[in-house]
Amino acid sequence: MGYQMGGDTMLVAKASFEFLPVKIGGLGEAVTSIATYLQRSGDDVWMFMPSHGIQHMPEAYPLRFRKFLTYEARVGSSWQTIDVWEGWRDGVRVFALSDPVMDNPHVYGPTDEDVVDKIFHFAAAVPGLMNYLIAHEGRKPKVFHIHDWHTTLAGALIKKYFRIPIVLTINRICYGSTTIRKMYEMGYGEFVDGRWLYGEGFDLEKFGAYNSDFLTTVSYSYLHEEWDKYFHLFDGKVTYVWNGADTEYWNLDNIKWNTKPREERRRIILEDIGMKDGIMYLFVGRFDRAQKGLDILADAIRMVLDGSKDSPNKAEMRFIIGGDGDPGLKELVYNLSSQYPDNVYYFGRFLARDEVRELYGASDFVVVPSKFEPFGLVALEAMAMEAVPIASRVGGLKDIILDIVSYGDRGTGKLVPPSDPGALADAIISMGNLAVSTPKFLRLIGRNGREHVVSHFTWDKAIKRYKRIYNDMFATYLPFIKYRRPL
Repeated sequence: MGYQMGGDTMLVAKASFEFLPVKIGGLGEAVTSIATYLQRSGDDVWMFMPSHGIQHMPEAYPLRFRKFLTYEARVGSSWQTIDVWEGWRDGVRVFALSDPVMDNPHVYGPTDEDVVDKIFHFAAAVPGLMNYLIAHEGRKPKVFHIHDWHTTLAGALIKKYFRIPIVLTINRICYGSTTIRKMYEMGYGEFVDGRWLYGEGFDLEKFGAYNSDFLTTVSYSYLHEEWDKYFHLFDGKVTYVWNGADTEYWNLDNIKWNTKPREERRRIILEDIGMKDGIMYLFVGRFDRAQKGLDILADAIRMVLDGSKDSPNKAEMRFIIGGDGDPGLKELVYNLSSQYPDNVYYFGRFLARDEVRELYGASDFVVVPSKFEPFGLVALEAMAMEAVPIASRVGGLKDIILDIVSYGDRGTGKLVPPSDPGALADAIISMGNLAVSTPKFLRLIGRNGREHVVSHFTWDKAIKRYKRIYNDMFATYLPFIKYRRPL
């Protein structure tokens, strides 16, 4: 599967639009963890990403970026000067590729056209860096592992010019696309294929999936749910690798008040944002109307607080919300916090990783009301911090959460039907009642969650599976075979 030097040490090149500290959703956390744990396992990782201006960000100072290389790349009809910045994070060698387009600090925007332009500039720049590294360092990656549709054109060029096998991980099906005209204008007409056209559009994601040697997604249930609609198109090279949680980072030992009981940590956090102590429900993430279900949660909160549902503990409920995205959802949450100031608090922004960890460590519950969910990293991180998830029974969430209805005192959380505000409201009420009536049982469920993550969903386990894929020794998905448990 590609030329390899250096004895038993494998060299893996990776590409993503997110790598910490650049994080919009779970992708940044996942890609960083995969690279870090792969490096820790004894292999070497080259990480390729657009700069997004990261080389000048204070939060990126720990990566110690320095200018590594400058060259020219043709992007469409013009030549662009590409500056490559080299940095390091936990042993991973990080290359941030920079030009005026790739320096745009909006990772995905602000317009769709801006995203597509960054994709084309990144794709044109990556082969020049790969060529230089192979020539000057005498090493060639065994695979080029790319993440999501933004990197598929870069992957196609690496496969064409260097014959390096491509592993594509789809963290979420996006149907990301450009126009046929843009493909030709930017010099990629050779990749235009009628199978991936729709009207005047060209599906970059499906093209990348077809062009890849191996295609993965992030949970068994998501692969199964989306098989007939999507993944069957690539039958014969598709499998899944469950994401993991960095249980060293997501650990109660690392929080500020780790010697205090959870109830005391909760009181301190709530007082710090101007709220009285109470039952704490946390939502963190992207405000994505199509996926994350924040509108469903808002409806459920209204049902609980306006008396539509019988909720004896509603006065004690505290709903804490952090995130950003859809302007309509932001307005919805601001209005909710204005209407119920004693019960709802909105930070008004994305939260830093350390802030989220402190909140997980104080919350009774973390609500994950997704309409669909490829994996559900927030729920996994919450369980690692012994917070109890209340989540939709979809995708990866039903893989990672053991519902207390079925598992009793061996459970790790509560699952509800997706897109059902009434069912979510009922779960919020019943779990709140549990927190008041049997707090010891709730803490047991929290400890179960931590143990479940450590036993089944660590990045060490994910890396072992990725290594099997890199070495062409993985279990593929067979739609005509059923096993008692996923392979």
